[in-house]
Amino acid sequence: MSISHAHNRRNELLASLLRFDDPHDQYVQPLSRGLHNLSQRIKQSFDPARILNPGRLYTDL
Repeated sequence: MSISHAHNRRNELLASLLRFDDPHDQYVQPLSRGLHNLSQRIKQSFDPARILNPGRLYTDL
């Protein structure tokens, strides 16, 4: 795993990027059932063909 950080001019942390060697590693917390169902419905409404980043954060979204 590698971690990169982005800082602004005042050296304040803006963002962090985590890269894992194994693409199957889950680096985000699992969603609750309700939030997972909501995320599926939102993704289905915006991307019915599932072509926009399938499985990017969660393998089944």
